[in-house]
Amino acid sequence: MASDLEVNICGNIRYILSSLADGEKIPDSKEFDDLLISLEYFVPDFFETDDKFLKYEGFDGFFISKAYRKSPLEIELTGMATLITSQQLSPFWLQMKISESHDKMEWLNFKLGVKIHGKVEEMIQGSREYNYYMYLVDMREVDMDWAFELSWGQKNGN
Repeated sequence: MASDLEVNICGNIRYILSSLADGEKIPDSKEFDDLLISLEYFVPDFFETDDKFLKYEGFDGFFISKAYRKSPLEIELTGMATLITSQQLSPFWLQMKISESHDKMEWLNFKLGVKIHGKVEEMIQGSREYNYYMYLVDMREVDMDWAFELSWGQKNGN
């Protein structure tokens, strides 16, 4: 059974994507803001991990550079995540698809941060590093050297 948070996320995604075509940018809206707030809580709890960084880390907001509909039930978001422990920023890439008939995630891929000299690079908004990595996520350089790559569910060839 899906959690209340997962049901809320799926409902917002369904509503947001209902009026968009594949590839179309997701506009700012109350539902999109609600989705981002829900993701702040959902993503860290969704993945059970022993990694010391992720185990105790959370998010305090997302700066979205790109948000769009990939398919009728699938979104892709890129940008910077505010890390709750340090209030520094780290690039992220999130792609998720919800179930067609239930308010549940079908699959989710999440990439966070870049590792430099063995640790996750944290950035200040407006810094040279921030601008560089925001550019990379803007260009959807999802193959960059991500510090964490977490996946759940089966993507089924998309």
